[in-house]
Amino acid sequence: MTQTRFPAGPRRWLTLAVAVATITVGATAPAAFAEPGGDAPTPPAAAGDAGTELAITGSLAVVISEQPDVGPAVLLQAPDGALVELQGVDPAEVRTGDQFTGVIALDAALDDVQAEESEGLPAPAADEPVDAESVLGQELLAQSMAAELPVAAVTAEITPSADTDTGLDVASREQVVAGAVPARAHSVDVAIVGPSVGATGYFTDAQVNALVAELSGYWAGQSQGAIPQITRSTPIKRIAVANPCNAEGAWVAAAQAFGQSDPIGYYASGQGRHLVTIATPGTAPGCGAGFGLGTVGGGVHTGGFSWNSVAGPDAASIVGHELGHNFGLGHSNSHSCAGSTIVEGIPAGSGYSNGCVDYEYNDYYDIMAGGLAVCGGQCYTTDKITALNVAHKASLGFLNAASLANLVLPSSAWSENHSVTLQPASAGSGVRGIRLVNPRDGGVYYVEFRNGTGIDAGGFYTSPAGDGPGVRILRLGTGLGPDSRVLAPLPTAGGQRNYLLDSGEKFATANNGVSVSITSATAAAVTLSIQLNKADPFGSVGDPRLSAATARFDTALTVTPGAASPAATGTSYQWRRNGTAIPGATGNRYTPTLGDVGAKLSATVTLTRAGYVPTARTTPETSAVTGPVVQRVAGADRYATAVAISKQGYPGTADVVYVATGENFPDALAAAPAAATFGGPLLLTPAGGLTEQVKAEIQRLKPARIVVVGGPSVLSDAVVKQLKALQKNTVRLAGADRYATAQAIIDDAFPGTVSESWLATGANFPDALSAAAVAGSRGVPVVLLDGARPGVDRGTSALLNRLKPTKLAIAGGTAVVSVGIEAALKQSKFAVTRHAGADRYTTSQAVNASTFSNPKVVYLATGGGFADALAGAAIAGATAGPLYVIPGHCVPGEVVDKISAWGTSRVVIIGGTSVLTPAVEKLTRC
Repeated sequence: MTQTRFPAGPRRWLTLAVAVATITVGATAPAAFAEPGGDAPTPPAAAGDAGTELAITGSLAVVISEQPDVGPAVLLQAPDGALVELQGVDPAEVRTGDQFTGVIALDAALDDVQAEESEGLPAPAADEPVDAESVLGQELLAQSMAAELPVAAVTAEITPSADTDTGLDVASREQVVAGAVPARAHSVDVAIVGPSVGATGYFTDAQVNALVAELSGYWAGQSQGAIPQITRSTPIKRIAVANPCNAEGAWVAAAQAFGQSDPIGYYASGQGRHLVTIATPGTAPGCGAGFGLGTVGGGVHTGGFSWNSVAGPDAASIVGHELGHNFGLGHSNSHSCAGSTIVEGIPAGSGYSNGCVDYEYNDYYDIMAGGLAVCGGQCYTTDKITALNVAHKASLGFLNAASLANLVLPSSAWSENHSVTLQPASAGSGVRGIRLVNPRDGGVYYVEFRNGTGIDAGGFYTSPAGDGPGVRILRLGTGLGPDSRVLAPLPTAGGQRNYLLDSGEKFATANNGVSVSITSATAAAVTLSIQLNKADPFGSVGDPRLSAATARFDTALTVTPGAASPAATGTSYQWRRNGTAIPGATGNRYTPTLGDVGAKLSATVTLTRAGYVPTARTTPETSAVTGPVVQRVAGADRYATAVAISKQGYPGTADVVYVATGENFPDALAAAPAAATFGGPLLLTPAGGLTEQVKAEIQRLKPARIVVVGGPSVLSDAVVKQLKALQKNTVRLAGADRYATAQAIIDDAFPGTVSESWLATGANFPDALSAAAVAGSRGVPVVLLDGARPGVDRGTSALLNRLKPTKLAIAGGTAVVSVGIEAALKQSKFAVTRHAGADRYTTSQAVNASTFSNPKVVYLATGGGFADALAGAAIAGATAGPLYVIPGHCVPGEVVDKISAWGTSRVVIIGGTSVLTPAVEKLTRC
């Protein structure tokens, strides 16, 4: 078992008989002091030299050593209330008030004493520990304590104290706010100890009362009311002890004088009770005036013991310091790093790996520092107590949100700048401290401003021997009774380094996560600029560029990132419409959609690199996006849709109106080019009679002629009669079948010869629809034929001989218009061209490609049904716009490309959403 000897050295008080000018920051720390009234610490005995073992249960107290570079130690309370140092228990793992149950080993050096002094006592059983409450056990403990020898834990079971306040570790307490610590008044039992009762008179009752009153006011102010008062409710005890410099002995004697046989159980129970012993100064090393020792509490209200050797003027600084330990505070240290480039050490074990060191006690702005006197022509001391530093206040939860600015970079942010105005630490209100969390490593820093006012007036730092007022950066240690340490910012060129942040200087952590500088300062307040950085900024970032300053629907734009220094390793993109992010547009290329028409586009490029803040730059906006207006023309049914198309195409009157059945397609297909040629709409009607909408539309159009296409089997005589009632000049064009009817329509519309003609199968509609629009725009007919025949039938041959076209265009592939027909036509000396694709949609594209180059309007109709498209073919032909048959849910990419390349200003969708979905309105590509 590893054992650590606890040198119970007191709080040191240094008198430096040197001139003020010789005080320098970072001077060598003074040597450690020995235990008060004792010799220098000796190394612990080896584990194999352990003596008799005792079984014991007792309370524990943790004591912070007042010697530099010596850690805290643990005291064990014996059954009779005596206190003995317990080695082998980690002080960081226990709290004052915890219960120890286990086996301890006495120091082997006690064996000889036992042999001489234990005659007549029963011998312990072999291999069994002695019960500490037995007569033998009590005698052995008494001998050990008389010899001032420590004991070592062999086995240990620790039961935490019921004091809930002690359950808070420093990490938890550092983040609590004032109000989370319940207010509780504290009390002190004060005992003056000396070699005789008469010797204790050096410190009078009046001095005790004044001391308690001063410390009550001090801690009430520093705690913001968490400790509203400290009172003495028992008479002052004056006690003669054999060795006033033995802190543990003094505590036991004083506790017994106050009737407390369980000192730890009473004074460290979380009730804010303190046992304060004031020892008459002695001549032994470490026993003179200016020394102190105290137990460290696990929380503000734990309570505890303190041993204080005071001369008078130093009493408040010494006793107040030891009470600070009782409240849970460590020491106030300075942090020194060699050279002019290092601000802070890199923790490694109990020290730092880069040559930095903490000088314990050396932050003389704070009551938790050591005592110091600097004497030349005049002496300057730390007797005057000053404000507790912000790190210590935060560790105990003494600062609420109105007093402590808590700056933490949000997880979503990379960098933030803050401006905070600080009131002095000694002020009674306002922001008196700043807590900063380094976003790169989670380290916590504190900032405070000292100006020598209020409770700080007359403090050591305001004297010629001190560093003076200014801004200070501090950190807080870990563990029970955490120390604070003040950091020295790097000076400006030619400046002198000290522990104050001067104007023109900037405090920055080594990883640049935190930086602090002074914006402005007066004697009463200081304004600080604070930056929290998760990463470094790029040295430079150029502006991104768009491939074009103008934008057009469906014409892709690309963005090129600007150059960065250092070079970016990652790039992300976000396109914007009128400044607002476009969902899903996150590539370096963007193709404007119909939704962009009329808007201005830009692109934001974000550059990334490990260790650097992602940096975004946005391009200038393009001109307003140009593109077609999309319009849907539809009605409740096919008849109403035809009427809607008529109203759009002929908002005024029309010379002629063609009427065809809406229940089949052949007659209407043949009529569409004729209607387009003569400048009139094609209306559809049921076979038995006109709908009211159709009748009303004809009345609106006031045609001079009405042409009924198809025989009585497709459109009844009743329909003709209704039409003649509207216009006497109504004629019926019909034949024995669909082909003969088509020829009759052509004979009526094209009585002479034509320069060209289109041929399409009459067995299906898709190919003929597009052909009808093309033919109508060119003022030529569409001849329907039976495409499955091996050759040209007689009727078609006779019609072509009469029309005498020099060119023939076949709409559709060989599956719909046979190779034999094409060959026969060529043998008849016709110039024949076939326009076909792999399916009805690509055939539609091929047919339209034969004629249209830059149409202002494009019509889209479903290729899955004929009803809506029949009337559309006529209007498309009349307005010289192509009609594309498309799938119901998208637009073929080639068609979208054409619309974009042509600069088409209007796209007309024929039919409702049940046949052409909203995706078509957006010209969504297939």
